[in-house]
Amino acid sequence: MKKLILITGILLSTNLWANPEETQCKVESYNDTSTIRGVCDKNGIIMFRNLDPDWAHWTIADYCRFDRHIHLKERIKKENNGREKLIVDVTCVLYDNVTRSQAKRK
Repeated sequence: MKKLILITGILLSTNLWANPEETQCKVESYNDTSTIRGVCDKNGIIMFRNLDPDWAHWTIADYCRFDRHIHLKERIKKENNGREKLIVDVTCVLYDNVTRSQAKRK
């Protein structure tokens, strides 16, 4: 009976081990480092919106965890002059709120 109560207690308490403070952070620009450093939490969800397709690759390399899912969404945005522009939204788990350091060439 004691073992049954112990096993039941362990199984029911696993929800307490989860991190209740998981956060979402929305960033409108790759260069918005003040928001990333001040508001976004490590291992939280970060959403980069309206990125230029060329910057999406660098954004993922600098900020996203590679052992978690990375979601890319391409869409067409109409500009004020009537032209259409391809933009990318990136959603991922934030590796750290500062960028990874880049390796220097020898």
